[in-house]
Amino acid sequence: MNFLGIGGMELLLILLITIIVAGPRRMITWSYEVGRWLAKAQKLWAESARMMQRELDDAGIEIQVPRRIPTRQRLNQQLQGAIRRAASPIQEPLKEIQGEIQRDLSDDLETLEQASRELRADGKQTGPGKTKDAELGSWSETES
Repeated sequence: MNFLGIGGMELLLILLITIIVAGPRRMITWSYEVGRWLAKAQKLWAESARMMQRELDDAGIEIQVPRRIPTRQRLNQQLQGAIRRAASPIQEPLKEIQGEIQRDLSDDLETLEQASRELRADGKQTGPGKTKDAELGSWSETES
């Protein structure tokens, strides 16, 4: 957890010192005031977002202004959703290409296995200890 550059343990230490210095009664009052300011900030954001959305709609721009104050989690969710929507038209052709490649590879693998079986069968027909090259002669002997 990192809030404005302050880690969890640092925040806990600050709250503990504040409770000791201010006392529990003032902390309750301060908490109430912080809550009121946060509520005002949320109302201000909602009103500003509504006005901005109205202006964007009037201008014909298709952007949705968030109604609540954005947090890192909500921004990440919105970004992931936008990436999924942008990638969806590309995914179907990629799946087709992947299927074609897999079919081609399986055909090639099958052809290689068949050729390997044929080579093994040819090697067995020439007899033990002899190779097909030994029966036919080497390249240099047949050339001259």
